[in-house]
Amino acid sequence: MNTFKIHTPQTTSAAVSTSLSSVIEQLGFLPNVFAVTAGAPPALAAFIALNEQFAQTSLSPLEREIVHTATSVENEAPYCVAGHTAFADLQDLDENTFQALRTEAAVDDVKTEALRTFTRRMVEQRGQLSESELSDFLDAGYSPEQVIEVVLGITVKIFTNFTSKITGIPLDQPFQNYAWTPADAIRSIANPPIEEVA
Repeated sequence: MNTFKIHTPQTTSAAVSTSLSSVIEQLGFLPNVFAVTAGAPPALAAFIALNEQFAQTSLSPLEREIVHTATSVENEAPYCVAGHTAFADLQDLDENTFQALRTEAAVDDVKTEALRTFTRRMVEQRGQLSESELSDFLDAGYSPEQVIEVVLGITVKIFTNFTSKITGIPLDQPFQNYAWTPADAIRSIANPPIEEVA
């Protein structure tokens, strides 16, 4: 059933067309999640605005991608995990970090792992963290303001996680090499790497 249309700048109103053309200019192509969201112009405008605001937070590009990817893994959203792995690769962000994120493994860097864990807990527990769980994040070197910035990043990503799943949009060609399924994480947890004995 083809319920949701994947729009292009040519199939939308002038205002939406301008927004989609801007996305193409920034990314080099129009990701399907933007194209399908264009069917609801207020949602597209909000999605773009939230992305722009998240990009202006104090979190680094690596930290922002960690929030997006960890949220998407926790929500079992294959489209978004693949997309953000691709964006991380385009930015030459640490490959080992994103492999760990995709398989729900711990990240070697302590501060990065604190961000991954905090994001995962926020999504899993719907923001209802204990004082000690919040302290773990702050003690790793993050500020109270960055707690709210992470919430913003999670908000952006929940929008695309849910949108991509309910609409069943196909994976964009630039994301194909980064395809992911929840089973990738499950297999990793069930079969942790064997450590060599020195």
